[in-house]
Amino acid sequence: MRKNNHYLGPLFGCLLLCSGGLAAQGGPVVSTVRVTEQAVPASLELVGTLKANQQVAIAPQVSARVTEVHFVPGQRVERGQLLLSLDDRAAQAAVKEAQAALMDARRILNNYQTLFNRKAVTQTELEGQQAAVAMAEAKLQAARVEADYLSLRAPFDGVIGLSDVAPGLLLAANTPVAELLDIATLKLDLAVPEKHFRKLRVGEQLSATAEAYGARDFIGELAVVSPSVNADTLNAQVRLLFDNSDGLLVPGMLMRVRLTLDDSVQAVIPAQSLLYAGNQRYVFVVDEGGRVSQRTVEVGRNMGELVTVTGGLEPGEQVVSEGTVKIRNGMQVEVKREAL
Repeated sequence: MRKNNHYLGPLFGCLLLCSGGLAAQGGPVVSTVRVTEQAVPASLELVGTLKANQQVAIAPQVSARVTEVHFVPGQRVERGQLLLSLDDRAAQAAVKEAQAALMDARRILNNYQTLFNRKAVTQTELEGQQAAVAMAEAKLQAARVEADYLSLRAPFDGVIGLSDVAPGLLLAANTPVAELLDIATLKLDLAVPEKHFRKLRVGEQLSATAEAYGARDFIGELAVVSPSVNADTLNAQVRLLFDNSDGLLVPGMLMRVRLTLDDSVQAVIPAQSLLYAGNQRYVFVVDEGGRVSQRTVEVGRNMGELVTVTGGLEPGEQVVSEGTVKIRNGMQVEVKREAL
């Protein structure tokens, strides 16, 4: 027995040394993938807030008391429709007074014309009465305008907003009583970087999404492209118009518009290769000798299973795609499988 033990001791020692040497030589087993380049559809997301095509505050031009309200909040109204009646008794009296003055001036002018034909009045006197008639006509016109100020009408087709106006309320001049909004068409203003805005064309159709409707697309027509760029922001303003005849969109909604740009060739890697350390993203790169190094990378667009890399890697380099939990910076690894 002692003789056998004498031979087994060195044998076990040799096995331990050999197994240790193999582990050190091979290291953890990982799978890798080569950094490749491919054409990536480029896009740019722009965000803006919808606005009514037209929006005005309904307000009297003169101080007066409300006699009648002809609308309810949320009502659709047509251009020229009467919205609010104010106390116009004094204004109507002024109109009648001006009418009477005009009639009297015209009567006197007729008499002057007869007398002038008989050479009983001079040309100067006749022209003076003609001027008096013209002045009376102007005063009547002014009185009618003042009376019209007391009937507030819709300047365009639209929807009335919230309002608390009621009969008997005394309104000061220029006091808003309601908002009138044209929402049959909605506007969306966007700021486009100068390097992209010249690619846009008036009449172009662009799709947009709203948070309220998820992935549903709304089509807007590019109506205006600014002829200049803001020197501070280096952006140009563009305006889209959306047909809102179905009433789904409302002013104030946040809209996202994605502009499709020219394809660009970019480096890509599997998304699962990315690792995170705080705000930094990194990968493990395997050199030709099987040693790994930790490399900080700059990531661009997320494309599902792939991500674009804008900095930190070169095409053809090997990055670890599986087995990252087993390795550390500087380790020797064994590549089990390389995806091409």
